[in-house]
Amino acid sequence: MRLKEFLENAAYLYLTDEKFQPVATSAGIRWDELPQFDSVNIIREYLVLRETRPHEVALDSCRRNARFLELCDLNLTEIPLDAQVLSYNFREHLLVHRYERLAETLAKNPENGKNLLREFEDAKASGVDYAAIGDLLPDALLNLNESVKTNTAKITLQGFEQLSDMIGGFNPGRLIIVTGETGFGKTNLGINLALSAAKTMRVAYANMEMVYDDIARRVMAILTGTPYSKLYSGGLDQNTLQVALKPVGQRFSITNGRTLSVPEIESWLRLLKRQQDIELAVIDYDQKLELPFSRHIPEWKSVQQAIIKLEDAAKELGISVLVLSQLNRDGEISASHRATFTAHTVLHFCEHETLGPIIQAKKNRHGKKGKAVTVKYDEECSRIYEDEVVAIESKKTPARKTLKGPYFEGQHGI
Repeated sequence: MRLKEFLENAAYLYLTDEKFQPVATSAGIRWDELPQFDSVNIIREYLVLRETRPHEVALDSCRRNARFLELCDLNLTEIPLDAQVLSYNFREHLLVHRYERLAETLAKNPENGKNLLREFEDAKASGVDYAAIGDLLPDALLNLNESVKTNTAKITLQGFEQLSDMIGGFNPGRLIIVTGETGFGKTNLGINLALSAAKTMRVAYANMEMVYDDIARRVMAILTGTPYSKLYSGGLDQNTLQVALKPVGQRFSITNGRTLSVPEIESWLRLLKRQQDIELAVIDYDQKLELPFSRHIPEWKSVQQAIIKLEDAAKELGISVLVLSQLNRDGEISASHRATFTAHTVLHFCEHETLGPIIQAKKNRHGKKGKAVTVKYDEECSRIYEDEVVAIESKKTPARKTLKGPYFEGQHGI
């Protein structure tokens, strides 16, 4: 959809639905800064009238100029009602429009190309948020000291304290990938971690694997420690379940098993952040995501972009996002090994030849390298308990070159 068509749809919603107006504002649509399309000019007229008149009166005054909207082939489903998704789509259309206009201008005035390109780059750069390090560090130290006082510098999951310490905490703004081979128990680990987290925080679980009844049975087995053989013979009563459920309460929200797109997940997480102030989200799992890949956008690239967007959501919402991911026969992530590039931590859930089941830190930006947590894995009820932290030998890598010079020898306190 071109920018003109996009704005015609957005203008129609803006005029006919007052609830859409704050969404458009939050998305960064500034009508006075947009090209002089008919739809944009009508909204500008409407906004002037709204300064002194109510919505109905302003709308009626603009209606004669808005007749073009009745003749447009409107597709309102193209306009997302989530401010963040709308913002992304709007910026994409605006950028394409600017490129098109730039190309036209350059074709007409090639001798002025250098100045035009500089102006275009400056306009793009204006959207980048940046700050001087001298301004950042004092506030960062205050925030750090405050988090130490409130015991939130390293977010710890009850029952997985050693794992939390090993990776530097399940902290806000971080993306964690959990890998595992088919059928080994990634979902079991994801649910165990989520239930542990739900004892002290609110959790969102994007379940794209099972219908409600199936995942509810698995959660019941984990919470109560009831073997599946007993569960399926009617051996669990309501009182036992309620006692086990009490520490979790209403702090665990889960989807119904349907495949979801990344924008849908982002919107859902924003909703739960507003309503419940969630702190952890689990995505189960990467290959189930509804992705827009084609011959122009291969699957690996779509998955990589999806993981980047989920990391952006973690940063924006101040939550920790944990993505479950399946490995192929070569030990690489099936969809895209490049997906690990953006992750802060990559955990591998596997069977060690001598230690048994372990959760190994393959990548650990905020924690201890070469470590793993051994676990007790009770497959009878899908329960996973951590045991101890152990060192794991890895293949030797070439030694790093030692940097020389006064700045790397401590002479300047660096």
